[in-house]
Amino acid sequence: VYLEHSGTKFWRCIHTSAKKVTLSFGKCGSEGRTMVKTDFKNRGEAETYFEKQVGTKRKAGYVDASDPKSSKKKPSSTAGKRKKSENDKNVAGPVAKKSNTKKAGLKGHAAPDMVGGKSDKVDVDTGVSQVNAALASRSKVHETFNARLAHVDVSKNSDRYYILQVLVDEKKKSGKKKSPGPDHYLFTRWGRTGTSGQGKLDGPFADEEEVGLKFAKQFQSKTGVQWKKAVRGASPKAGKYEYLERVDSTSKEGSWYYYLTNDPLGKCDGWYEYESQNSAEVEELYSDYYSAKKVSRLALRQIHSESSGFTYGVDLSNLTQ
Repeated sequence: VYLEHSGTKFWRCIHTSAKKVTLSFGKCGSEGRTMVKTDFKNRGEAETYFEKQVGTKRKAGYVDASDPKSSKKKPSSTAGKRKKSENDKNVAGPVAKKSNTKKAGLKGHAAPDMVGGKSDKVDVDTGVSQVNAALASRSKVHETFNARLAHVDVSKNSDRYYILQVLVDEKKKSGKKKSPGPDHYLFTRWGRTGTSGQGKLDGPFADEEEVGLKFAKQFQSKTGVQWKKAVRGASPKAGKYEYLERVDSTSKEGSWYYYLTNDPLGKCDGWYEYESQNSAEVEELYSDYYSAKKVSRLALRQIHSESSGFTYGVDLSNLTQ
């Protein structure tokens, strides 16, 4: 992530490996200072630190900007390359489309429900509009290639989500030369439960098969399970994400309150309603818990509130916080 403040100061944060985060900062146009942090216990702790640092800077007024280091062109070389002949040009085969990757912070977009129901329809994630508003308005989610994952480890205070959606764009706006069939994109979104997280959009891909392979590879990297063998609601592998059951869209939403006593900030004892975003999040977590037949591994959840900065522990089996 590369951010700037008023065009005078820059800040760069890179999650370079599983347990390593590199920070750079200083005046725009200078090399600045670099700090490397490696004292993380695991990847999850490094990701949490990364997201917290990014969120802090955005709140301080830093905004996304073009990273001058990534925009430098690499020197080209023709050594060892074979010139294409006319025979090469005439070989029949699928024409690959240029694939672009767009990544963005999704502050203000809560993690969505991927509801099912009789129609088994999944809505396009609200975060897509932050990356490509036009695509979000005209695309639909592939009926097969979509998944919602969760990584819950109470012992490490880790509660995270990961969303994958293949988007089908049948009303594509790809210019004069239009290839047959719709365009396909892969959208992924991840973060701490209760937060907006980050989103990434890859594509367009040449066809459904190509984007399907990309989807399957990403799914397996998160769950440790091959996509063709994946089963919703199955117990997750150690240290990996769980493939969640689809929530029934016909279920009714409830209202969530908590009872407060001895508040260190001076609030009176009594019942208080959850903030709207956190209430929706608890409702979704309870729906996940209920749809999974109330398995104990999804009973204890942690929700991080971006507005207050607090993390709430919720016991869904006893309905306590």
